[in-house]
Amino acid sequence: MVSARGTGWHWGNISDGVWRKNCREQDGRQIGDLVRSRLLEEDADGNTITSRVLYYVGDHAPPIAHLTTHNFTDVISRPDILPEEGERKLLNTLLGERFDKSLSAEQYRVMYRDLWAVIDFFTCLQMKSFVGNSVSTWSDLQLAARNGYGMWYNSRSIPLATMAPIFPIPIVYTYTERSQLLGKIMLKVSILSVRKHMDGLQPIHILYNGEKDTAFMGWLKAHDVVVHAHKPKWTAIIERLRLAGDPNTSHLFAHAGNYLGTWQRIDIPNLIESEYILYLDADTVVTKAFTLGDFHSKYRIFA
Repeated sequence: MVSARGTGWHWGNISDGVWRKNCREQDGRQIGDLVRSRLLEEDADGNTITSRVLYYVGDHAPPIAHLTTHNFTDVISRPDILPEEGERKLLNTLLGERFDKSLSAEQYRVMYRDLWAVIDFFTCLQMKSFVGNSVSTWSDLQLAARNGYGMWYNSRSIPLATMAPIFPIPIVYTYTERSQLLGKIMLKVSILSVRKHMDGLQPIHILYNGEKDTAFMGWLKAHDVVVHAHKPKWTAIIERLRLAGDPNTSHLFAHAGNYLGTWQRIDIPNLIESEYILYLDADTVVTKAFTLGDFHSKYRIFA
């Protein structure tokens, strides 16, 4: 699913003087390439693939030439699955609309643009992947409804986060059963602090390495933590790095589990499909609720 709604906005009315760099071709890249880079997958043999069907939402016909040249097998939009006759029947059913035969299907689509946007919105919610436009209210609401799961093909910032900070940020931890007991205790405290101050706002994920501690995995699920089985292919390489390290320069070299845990985060993009996530160490304690807008206004990391 890719949405190009709102590409005409420049957000010039924000008077803080920050250039948010959201123009979709700011780097000279076309939409097909930008979308493709956010939908990379691996097949059973570990080969990178991007071949898939795209459902395109926008105020104009999909740029098929730009998209199909980037290994998308087919590009469809709402008129493809709901052609003119279906649109007219739907308008008649919903609104009792009587049709002026002198008007074209395109004219009716313009007249009822907001209705089609609602239909596209709920169609999109049924799809696994979403790539939106970061200066589109439609796309912002789509990500909010998806609890932050999705991508921006023109991501540099999210201007609406400043004005309407409703965007959930997936919070992510990593954990390996090889860690010392103190790590598990601190992780529990951190998760409880998130649930206390941000319950209902942010989803929590954990990349979990191991399968023996069923009691702890049960505790995580009981606290609505999404557990991702993490079995990295590079574990042996990391252990060789640790053994070559000097424990006098870092305490992490002295413990195989603690050292592996510091590397687990590099696999977060492979398991969680979201443009932005907030990674928390196990020793982090949340004392007050926050949103994506707080990061923008205070730290400017999205500008």
